[in-house]
Order: sequence, then structure tokens, then C-alpha cells
Amino acid sequence: MAFLAAVPALVAAGASAASAALPTLSTIATIGSAIAGIGGTLMQGQAAQQAAKAQAAQQLQAAEIARQNQSRAVFKSQVEAQESDFEAAQFIGQQISQQAASGIDIGMGSAVQVRQNSAAVARRDALTIRQQGDLTGQNYYNQAVALTQQAALTKAEGKNAMLSSYLKAGSQAFSAIGSVSSPWKRTNEQPTIPAAKKFGT
Repeated sequence: MAFLAAVPALVAAGASAASAALPTLSTIATIGSAIAGIGGTLMQGQAAQQAAKAQAAQQLQAAEIARQNQSRAVFKSQVEAQESDFEAAQFIGQQISQQAASGIDIGMGSAVQVRQNSAAVARRDALTIRQQGDLTGQNYYNQAVALTQQAALTKAEGKNAMLSSYLKAGSQAFSAIGSVSSPWKRTNEQPTIPAAKKFGT
């Protein structure tokens, strides 16, 4: 009779143990989901870093092109200024020839003044050409500096994105550990079988 009285308690304990084992399947699913989430987070961080590296490489390439354009602009202005001086010298030579052919004393008075004015205008034109070239070169230089600085910032943003993905993945891992620890604990707990009451008590 004491055994019969204990049967309901044993059945209840068995049912409790069976229900405690059920969280194992959900725990496995939780772990799988957590692994997938962590992997996705790390992949996103890696993709962001790779994209940043590619963009930074393009910016550095553009900076190099800007530096090359700077050199070309300055060199071009120097050549054009020299050509301007050469043309001015030819023009002044023609003035001397014309003055001499007209019977004007090329070493006196207005004849000299005319040639001096022509030389001054030519020199000013040549300087203007050089200044324009230098200004264009400076603009290219500023562009190169800005692109180089932007490339450095882009690389840093990529590294920060990767670091953030590590931190986020770590947080996901700790969260997953916390979510599965309780079911595992419940699964490993031994059911307690209540003592059977003595017949007649």
C-alpha cells in the first residue's frame, strides 16, 4: 500500500524530469542562432574594412594624380612664360628694325621708351603666366593633401568598423551564453522525489 501511494509522486517526478530535458533542443537552436549572428556581425565588419581599404586606395591614387597635375601645371607655366619672353624679344627686335628703317635714332628718346614699354608689358605677361601656373599647381597640391588626409580617415573608419564588429560579436556571445545557461542548469538538475506518505497517516 505504501508503494501504491508513492506511484503518483513518481509519475509526477518523471514528468518533471521529461519536461526539464525539453529545453535542450531550444538551447541547441539558440546556440546555432547565436553562432550565425556572431558570424554575420564579423563578416559585416570585415566587409566594411575591405570597402574602406578600397576607397582609401582610390583616394590615394587620386592624390597621386593631383600631385602629378601640380608638377605639370607648374612646368607648363614655365615653358609658356619662356615662350612669351622669346616672342617679346622678337617683337622688340622688329621694333628696332622698324625704327631704324624709319630713320629714327634707336638709342634716343621715344624710340627707347617704346621698346621699354614693350619689354615691361611682355615681362608682366610672362609673370602672369607663371602666377597662374603656380596657382593651379597650389590648387592641385591642396587637393592632394586633402585626399591623402581623407584616405587616412577612411582607413581609420574601416578599422573602427572591424573593432566595433568584434565588440558587438563579443556582446552577442555573452548574451547567448546567458540565454542558454539557465536551460542547461535546469536540464542538469536532478528531480526530487517526494517521500511517500505512510499508509494511515
